[in-house]
Amino acid sequence: MSTLFEPNDILAIYGQRYRLVRLDRQDAFVIALDSHFCLPSRMSLQSLAELLALGNLRVTAGAAPAPRMCPPTEVELRCAVRRWLYIERIVEHPRLFDNTVRSHLVQLAAREFSVTRQTVIRCLRLYLQGGASRDALLPTYTHSERDDSATARSPNTSR
Repeated sequence: MSTLFEPNDILAIYGQRYRLVRLDRQDAFVIALDSHFCLPSRMSLQSLAELLALGNLRVTAGAAPAPRMCPPTEVELRCAVRRWLYIERIVEHPRLFDNTVRSHLVQLAAREFSVTRQTVIRCLRLYLQGGASRDALLPTYTHSERDDSATARSPNTSR
C-alpha cells in the first residue's frame, strides 16, 4: 500500500494541503502546509487509500522549493545553520513523531541553546514543511514589508 505514496508528496484532503514527511508500514506522518501553528500528525495508510479511492484525496509529487532569485547571503546562511543546530538532534531521533518524546527533545534543545520552545518548534515546522531540507531553514522575506535593499546599506549611510 505504501507504493501509492512517497515521502515529500503533497496530499490535498478536503482542500487542506499536507506534506508527507515519513512512511511506516501502516502509518503516514504528515504536516499541514497551510498552517503556521501545526505539528506533525499520524494518519493510517489504509484511511489515506480509502480517501484516494473515494476521490477525496489528491496526490501531487513533492514540489521542490522555488529557486531563490539570488544566492543566500552569509547572514542568511548563518541563520540557517543556527536553526539547524536547534533541531538537529530532534530530526535525527527515531521517535520524532511521538508527541511526548518530541516535546521532551524540544524542551532540551530550548534549554541548551537558551531560546524559547516556540523558536525550536518554529524551526522544526519550517524544516518539515519545506520538505525536510536544510534550505527550508533559510530566512525568507517574502511576507515582510521590508525591502531587501534596506539591508544592504553602506555603513555610513544615515537613516
